[in-house]
Amino acid sequence: MKKWIFVFWFQAILFGYSLFTFPFSNDLDLYGVAALLVQGILLLPYYGYAYEVRLGVAIIWKVVFLFYLSIFLIYFAPSFTRSIHRVISFEGDWALGLIFIPLSIFFTVILFIPPYRYAFKSERLWNATA
Repeated sequence: MKKWIFVFWFQAILFGYSLFTFPFSNDLDLYGVAALLVQGILLLPYYGYAYEVRLGVAIIWKVVFLFYLSIFLIYFAPSFTRSIHRVISFEGDWALGLIFIPLSIFFTVILFIPPYRYAFKSERLWNATA
């Protein structure tokens, strides 16, 4: 679990940085507030999985994970598609895409593992008495 504790603290530091720098950014808008809120809520399953702590009930985290997955698919999948198209057609910075695409897929999978396992694969944790 030590690697997931590292992932949690990495996410927590990024959230702290975002929270600290948000009031000083030039574009304060509802989108930024929503992004901070989502980032803060997503820290909870990282914490729960890393430290094996039960927070709330499992169904909440299943819904949160599906929400997280849908946000990813709606906002980030089109950029992956464009990057793959550039690599295939040798347009623009296609060589950079050869590096960017596998790295981004790797980090995306790593960041999806704790919320997924916390919501769907922690039966021992959810079945334990409080």
